[in-house]
Amino acid sequence: MKKIVNIYTLNGNFNYGNKLQNYAIVKKMNDYGFKVNTIWFDYSLKRRLINFLKSLFIFKLKYSRHRNFELFTKKYLNRKYKNCIADKYIVGSDQVWNYTLKTFNPIFLKPSDNPKNNISFSASFGVDHIEDKYIDVFKNGFKNFKYISVREKSGKDIIKKLTNRNDINLLLDPTLLLTKEDWNAISKKPKNYNEKKYIFAYFLGGISKKIQSEINKVAKDYDCEIIDIINPKDKYYSCGPSEFIWLLKNAFLILTDSFHACVFSIIYKKNFGVFDRNDKVESMSSRIDNLLNLFDLKDNYCQKQYKDSILKTDFHNTNKIMKEEQEKSESFLMESLEIKDME
Repeated sequence: MKKIVNIYTLNGNFNYGNKLQNYAIVKKMNDYGFKVNTIWFDYSLKRRLINFLKSLFIFKLKYSRHRNFELFTKKYLNRKYKNCIADKYIVGSDQVWNYTLKTFNPIFLKPSDNPKNNISFSASFGVDHIEDKYIDVFKNGFKNFKYISVREKSGKDIIKKLTNRNDINLLLDPTLLLTKEDWNAISKKPKNYNEKKYIFAYFLGGISKKIQSEINKVAKDYDCEIIDIINPKDKYYSCGPSEFIWLLKNAFLILTDSFHACVFSIIYKKNFGVFDRNDKVESMSSRIDNLLNLFDLKDNYCQKQYKDSILKTDFHNTNKIMKEEQEKSESFLMESLEIKDME
């Protein structure tokens, strides 16, 4: 009989990175031989019904996008609407410990009563410090985990300061544990793709007039169209996570302020440029900085102005670094999941 792993992460729709990191953990656990549940916390039947009724009144494109995300969740994430008993309990990835978000839930600090079975995998705070009124909450919460790993150095520093523990692991985002072949297996060509060369412009913080002007110029110079799936007027707006992967892997150039767009650029070795977020979300720029530094791709940081050098992105160190970092994550998971003890 298969052992069971429960995953506790953020459950919001319309966030490509969230869905894909969730899938990456599910895939990894399945590869290890576990049965996996993604726990949809605080999601009552009443709330689901309200959301469904709302979807009946929103315009067609948004409904299509919602439907594509929902289909992805049903197909790949094995969603459960109530907590259930498991052999191991994984919290992460994503900003599960960001107490400033409405999605913050106490279960992220105590998924089960047995610390030995509780694992945080590449979890993130999304902030670089803990406010005084939350210090005891996190201090006590971390006592519930024998195994802790985080995604950013700032997170490791926070836990070290609160607990004085020296066994906190700094690991890759789960999406980087899968190969491009793994991602190809679930990628999906958009039905309305017109076979034209394109620039994938993916800006979560919005595109400034200056950057938009530069993107337009690059598109004209290289005879590309521009795909912007954040924009409801874009014909690809309804794309789900599987189409998102396909659009990234087939782009002529990726221009973004998104961490996960950078991740897939690295996985697929695509030319890409990273810009500062318009909304000035420091936690996002911090984790992108960490990612680019780790893979020796600092030159791809455009900040506020496009530069032609990104069209010749140098990935010569990527494979070696990826292998080393993946081995760290594999080692952590095998120990915390007690893989050797599995039948």
